[in-house]
Amino acid sequence: MANTSPSLPHRAHDAGARLSAASPGEQVRILHIAQEAEHAAWLRAVGMHEEAEVTVLRRAPFGGPIHLRSRDGGEFAIHRDLARCIQVALLGDGRESTA
Repeated sequence: MANTSPSLPHRAHDAGARLSAASPGEQVRILHIAQEAEHAAWLRAVGMHEEAEVTVLRRAPFGGPIHLRSRDGGEFAIHRDLARCIQVALLGDGRESTA
């Protein structure tokens, strides 16, 4: 499968895409979370688990946190180091108009 997304350059078969590389407006599905139990439990509590869909709202400058919205409408921010541990598949661009 060829990489056609300029914002997720490491998408070899969707297994190498990281949440930390997603751009604002992109919608992604979480494929895998490689994190210790305590952090994984917190992520599940805010709605981030395998197969969950989230939208990237903003990326803070200078390596700051990534602001996300869950499919249920909850908003939260996670540290970029944590986002690097989350494999995702790109679903689409939330900025597209349906009108």
